[in-house]
This record gives sequence, C-alpha cells and structure tokens, in this order.
Amino acid sequence: MKKEIKNIRRKINKYIGSANYSELIINERDDVLINQKQNYNCIINLVKVNNIKKVNEFHNIVSSIIEKNNFYVCCAETIEIRRERLKINTMFGFKNMVRIIDFIFNRVLPKVLFFKVESNKVISKTEMLGRLIYCGFQPLEYYEFENLFYVISKKNEKNNSNLKPSYSFLCMFERIGLNKETINIYKFRTMYPYSEYLQKDLFKLENLNKDGDKIKDDFRLTTWGKYLRKFWIDEIPQLYNIIKGDISIVGVRALSREKFNMYNQELQDLRTKFKPGLLPPYYADFPKDFHEFQISEKKYLKQKIAKPIITDIKYFFIIVINILLKGARSS
Repeated sequence: MKKEIKNIRRKINKYIGSANYSELIINERDDVLINQKQNYNCIINLVKVNNIKKVNEFHNIVSSIIEKNNFYVCCAETIEIRRERLKINTMFGFKNMVRIIDFIFNRVLPKVLFFKVESNKVISKTEMLGRLIYCGFQPLEYYEFENLFYVISKKNEKNNSNLKPSYSFLCMFERIGLNKETINIYKFRTMYPYSEYLQKDLFKLENLNKDGDKIKDDFRLTTWGKYLRKFWIDEIPQLYNIIKGDISIVGVRALSREKFNMYNQELQDLRTKFKPGLLPPYYADFPKDFHEFQISEKKYLKQKIAKPIITDIKYFFIIVINILLKGARSS
C-alpha cells in the first residue's frame, strides 16, 4: 500500500504544485466518508471501485467534501485487466468458458432485478472514466499500477447527474440534424456504458489520432461492438429514423454536439442545410485524416446544393459498390 500512495503523491504533485496539502486516504470501507466534515485537497480511495456498492453515490459524497479543482484518486480492476488475470490463472482449454461465466455472473446478472453482486463487480475502463465525469469530475490522467487501473481526477463545478446513463442494447443518441435541430438517432449498442460522457475529453486523455470521424483503437468499443460495426448491424435501427424523416439514405453523418463543434462555421452551416444520412460521402472517396474528411463532406455538399437528387443517386451507387467490392465498413 505504501508503494501505491507514494506513486499517487508523486503524480498528484504535478498538478497541485506542492506536497503540502490535506488528504484523506480510504483503504477499508466505502462508508467512511459519510461522517467526514473536513474539506480535503485530495481524497485517495484505495478501495477498488469493483467493491463499492453504489459507485455514483460514493463519488457524489466525495464531491461534497472537496472544493472545486481539488483532486480525487480512485482505482479498479478493469475488465481489460481482469481478462488478463483470468487468462493467466485459468487452466488451458477453459479460458473462454471461465471468461463467459465470469461476465454473466458479475456483469450481466447484476443488471437483472433482484440479482445483486456487492463485490468484485466487472467494470470497464470506459465505465470507470465515464462515471467520474457523470459525477462531476474531470479525469486528468490514468495509468496501470500493480494490476489496478488508477484515475487522477479534478472536481468540476457541476456534474451530469441530470442525465440518465444507458445500459440497454438499443441506444438513443442526441445528434445535430437539419437546421441545427436536435434529433434522436437509434443504434444498437457497440460501446460500454457511460461511453457518451467521454466524447468531449477523449482525444486529450488518450492522445489519439482522428481517422475521418472515427477514433483509431477506440477503447470504448466492446468486442461484439466491433463485429456489429463491421457488418453494419448497429445501423439497422436507423431505418426507423429514415421512416420518421429524421435522416436520408445518403448524407453526412448526424454528429454529436461535441463533434459538430469541431467543424468550422462554414461547414457547420453547409451540413445543416440538409438532413443527415445513413450512407456518408466519405465511403465514396476514403479520406485519410480529419482534414481530408472535411474536404470530402464539403465536396459532396457543394454538389448537392447544385444537383440534390442526381448527387445522392451518384453517391449511393458509388458507396454501395465500395461497400460490396472495396470493403468500406464502419469502424
């Protein structure tokens, strides 16, 4: 335990600028905070999040006893680390079976009414970070140390608890549509729960590169989610959006507010002159980076302004050919 605390303090000092600050270290039970009256500059929670009964409630208690811009450190055995542990400790030939049983009993069944797992719950890296953001913390840094995943976070002014995280297989996402109005897009889940809260800070946290409008090696994606995207299965519910009239068959993708704000004003205005589409223009010319991606969209939208029907028919056939013959896929 001394090694963990020493390592955390060393990392915290990068942000706080001094080792002289008041801290509370929690290493036994998750209700110790309830009776705390003192304000702390930093709370270091060494109780694994996997073993905390009500994680969000606990994070909110932490938030109530530290001031804005002060620090909170917590840890967990993530599903990724857990997978490696089971792989190492399980007899050859039984690895996949043990993983499946562990996932069902510690991840799936706890979401079913009347079945509760109080400890050793499965939690993904995505959910770990997303819950912190949901409860009003900004993750500053994360790292693995002795088979645990640690997150150093800073308290923000407000949390996102007015929103409701989704666990269902069918998900609804708010997106920017025609005339910059908000529409609800439906998809099958391909990401871990709480992934929606990571969108804004993901590039800064992970220092990732953009490839078109997708993130390379996005850790928010589940294993089955990669297959759903590869074969377009996750997009099937958007047929309902087409029937409703929210989107068209061909058109630029409907974006979240965070992604939409990454575009310049000209392209924002161009994108919202038309309904978003199920089949995006970048499947026609395969842009390699975000700059080329914007050029691809702008070229399509300029053509559509001049000849809307002909442009969509032309792009439809090019995209279908690329999907069937050149392996164009969602990623």
